[in-house]
Amino acid sequence: MPSSPLIESRFDAIKTEEPYAMTTIQTDVAVIGAGTAGLAAYRAAIAAGKRAVIIEGGPYGTTCARVGCMPSKLLIAAAEAAHELRHTAPFGVHVDGQIRIDGREVMARVRSERDRFVGFVVRGVENIPEADRIRGYARFIDNTTLEVDGQTTVRASRVPPVPRRRCRRRSRRSATA
Repeated sequence: MPSSPLIESRFDAIKTEEPYAMTTIQTDVAVIGAGTAGLAAYRAAIAAGKRAVIIEGGPYGTTCARVGCMPSKLLIAAAEAAHELRHTAPFGVHVDGQIRIDGREVMARVRSERDRFVGFVVRGVENIPEADRIRGYARFIDNTTLEVDGQTTVRASRVPPVPRRRCRRRSRRSATA
């Protein structure tokens, strides 16, 4: 079978395809991970006039927004709100009756807010040209060559280090705002 013609992405990252062979992409910057830091690195590369691709093997939406600190902080905020209601008398505010916590309502709010947070990230990723988004798990072949799921080779002038960071802690006051 003859090989297919060259295909160029919006930022001239060259892709070549041959039957039963790996796709090869040549770019200036390859970013691994479409989390907060990865998206920032991709945007910085594009803003600097570089050709860039972003590689993500997991679901879009960042770990922090999807299952990490953001949903956790929403649960903590609900607990703090219930706690504060029990300590209003010194301020002349009296809550008469029992304070009731509806776990289903709390979790519905957590899920709703989580979906909203994740939606912001997903929309941001969807605004990246499709030719610059590579789905799959990357592994280094050398300092500037990556293999993605055994199907794509990415040759980049630079693969910036994107450290995995935990979400920044917010104060109790800002978590409830």
